[in-house]
Amino acid sequence: MGRRPVVGPTSFGGEGLERRQVLFVIRRRTPERTLLSALQDDYDVHVARGRREALMQDRPPDLIILHLPSVRFDLHRFVEDSRARWPDVLLLYLLGRKGEADGHPPPDEMLAPPLTPRRLRNVLTRLFSPHDAYVLRWEGLCLGMTSHTLCWDGREVRLTPRQAALMAAFLRAPERLLQRAWLMQEVWGTDYVGNTRTMDVHIHWLRRALRKLEAPFVLETRRRYGYRLSRREETEPTAASR
Repeated sequence: MGRRPVVGPTSFGGEGLERRQVLFVIRRRTPERTLLSALQDDYDVHVARGRREALMQDRPPDLIILHLPSVRFDLHRFVEDSRARWPDVLLLYLLGRKGEADGHPPPDEMLAPPLTPRRLRNVLTRLFSPHDAYVLRWEGLCLGMTSHTLCWDGREVRLTPRQAALMAAFLRAPERLLQRAWLMQEVWGTDYVGNTRTMDVHIHWLRRALRKLEAPFVLETRRRYGYRLSRREETEPTAASR
């Protein structure tokens, strides 16, 4: 992943207990007032109205929250500059009703409406969780490898260790067709593919988990070959690939 593990809303360093630094980039006052209340008790929050103000922060942020509906600058350039200045910083996108995340640099997490204080706190708790120093992420979908928890948009589903291992294989190679034989070796440690009932059941449960999360992803089947994790087309029904 190339990122440091992050802990707490607070972590020990220097002379004592240090609060996590959160940079909130937002221009609209109403969501700012609503959401700041969810953060200020546990985090040091700094609000920036634009790109230049955000990049002029004296203290390096642990997390940058970007309210996409109010962004009026080149987001690709901002993310590039932020990563160059703070290589370990995490990114959280707050989406609008139209879900305007397509075409933007991938964040560590995304949160779609309704943008409530409780849901925002849950996302930050997960991002800063000491229980999952190793998390796989793709397009906002994340898998805690220690807790075996699959997360999307403030919701989470607990998986079995074997289901988590299978999901990890897809998250490490998203949008790639993975052969059944390779998956059997990678997840179950066997070359035997004569009886695929076990894999079929696990794929079924992963699809069920994605539907429960209301995540816009599907596990596509290539008959007699394998599976692929991909983003669901907007015109495709939620229950696709059941």
